[in-house]
Amino acid sequence: MVRAARRVGLASLGEVVGRAVNIALPFLLLALHGPGDAVDRFFIALALAFFVFGSIGNAMTLALVPLFVERPGMRWNGRSFLIVSMACAACLAALPAWMELSNVALTERATAVLAVAIMSLAGLLGAPAVATLNATHRYGLPGLMWSLRLLPVGAYAIWAPVAPHLGTLLAGLAFADVARAAVLHVSAGRPWTLRAGDEPLRVPRAAMHLLAGAIIVGLLPLAVRAMALVDGEGALSLFEAADRVYGAMASLASIGVGSVSAVYLARLGETRDPVRGWRLIQGATLAWGLGWLALALTAGLIAPEVMTWLGFAWATGHDIVRDLFLVLALGIPGVVASGVFGRRLLAQGLAHHLVPVALSSVATGLVAGALLSPRLGLPGLAAGLALSQYVACIHSALVLRREGWNAHPRAG
Repeated sequence: MVRAARRVGLASLGEVVGRAVNIALPFLLLALHGPGDAVDRFFIALALAFFVFGSIGNAMTLALVPLFVERPGMRWNGRSFLIVSMACAACLAALPAWMELSNVALTERATAVLAVAIMSLAGLLGAPAVATLNATHRYGLPGLMWSLRLLPVGAYAIWAPVAPHLGTLLAGLAFADVARAAVLHVSAGRPWTLRAGDEPLRVPRAAMHLLAGAIIVGLLPLAVRAMALVDGEGALSLFEAADRVYGAMASLASIGVGSVSAVYLARLGETRDPVRGWRLIQGATLAWGLGWLALALTAGLIAPEVMTWLGFAWATGHDIVRDLFLVLALGIPGVVASGVFGRRLLAQGLAHHLVPVALSSVATGLVAGALLSPRLGLPGLAAGLALSQYVACIHSALVLRREGWNAHPRAG
């Protein structure tokens, strides 16, 4: 347990350092340009890219970990993988509806579309490297490398243009993501090549359910952002600021323990007492999620006093962002638990349940958001997202209970 805790800590530390720039980004843009139409479009663009490299890319990483644990040190032929990744990025580039406004220059549109496609492709191509690093217990580097985004964000902060040039910022983020993918690929020992003699890199068939579930779940943030646009110009910018802080904290709570648990669950059947090991994982998951919930709520509640003490003004917009964060943070234990339970389903060969779990979670988030937002506004959308996490957790737990909580993991 001490070794596992240390590995979770290293993974989380990498996330802390690497994702700090993603937390700062919305506050920088709100400070420079204020909430408005241009900033809203920028965050819709990032949401589209994250749908690919965040939802699908992270699911692909998780799907490949058991394969790389079972066959360490192999190099795979990634031609098919490269073609599929490029096709996925190209499909995303064909969805520029978020920029179809008369006040957006053609060059700005083209730059943004290309940047979003490159970010998506870089995230997908880096997935095997992240899986290789996780399988060999090197958890910190993938999160740490997100700090490369500090270069374009810092340059934009120094430039501080009066009029938004957010297509340029997107291009800078795309180049940073390409550099991240390259560093991870080399650090992982170049796990995939284009040599014909290597065995083809294919996602295990059982993991197709995982990818399908990730695609379904990834649609929820896009739908919620579309619903936030109804609240008026700038509403999405405020929601994005809160969601970025929450997303970073939820990532710290879930990615570290999730990366480690994926490897431990893949190897649980090799241990002397897998039943005891699974129970320890459950207990650690509960304690970890509640600890992060307490930390998030405390941070949100004392934020005004801390900012005042540091000499920063606390404005009305900050109140909205803080309140949204507090509502979103209520879902953190559900995020942690559903992530571990989902990995348990995958390890036991029960991946076909992931799609129904995803559907129930997304349906809950959409229905709850649609019912609550007319009365509560943006906090209603946040409450729907938080509730959806617990539905995913409970649904997964019910499946595991029906199949046998203590069943030994099996490949599938």
